[in-house]
Amino acid sequence: QAMLSRFGDREMLSYRYMTEALIARYERNLGKVVKLARKAIAENKSHPFPFNILGRVYVQQGEYAKARGSFYKAVELAPEYAAAHVNLGAVEYALGQYAAAAESFSRAIMLAPTFCEARIGRSLLAGESRNYRQAITDLQACLQASPAHAEARKKAAYGYLPAVRLPEAPPLARAIAA
Repeated sequence: QAMLSRFGDREMLSYRYMTEALIARYERNLGKVVKLARKAIAENKSHPFPFNILGRVYVQQGEYAKARGSFYKAVELAPEYAAAHVNLGAVEYALGQYAAAAESFSRAIMLAPTFCEARIGRSLLAGESRNYRQAITDLQACLQASPAHAEARKKAAYGYLPAVRLPEAPPLARAIAA
């Protein structure tokens, strides 16, 4: 809300729409989010963030094909935008496109090696293919960068079990319980 006053002039109108869209998303007014994101795109077709916003709304609505298109556009506009790669990977996973999902998560990790959500996504794929070593490596890299990351702790604790690394699971389980 405080940022809105900064975006009054015509050049900043797309940023105003993006900010209003984020507020509407926080308020769970998804219809308004879509309208504002589309207005932001109309004002600035080269900015990736409104496409990322749209994609997240489409995911919430269960429209994964539309979400994939929005995230792909965000990645196309800004190939260095790691969060868009993670979101694209998550949607590709939901659509059963596992090789594409792995590529998207790996691209995000190349761009931002300590980005936990990318590492968690890739570890999920690795675990499902029984590549427990890769799954644990990704989760440990996340925990090294963000030791308090609860989701990574939980997945690592469970990941140690099928990898038969049982002595490593209890300390993480205790940390989660604490």
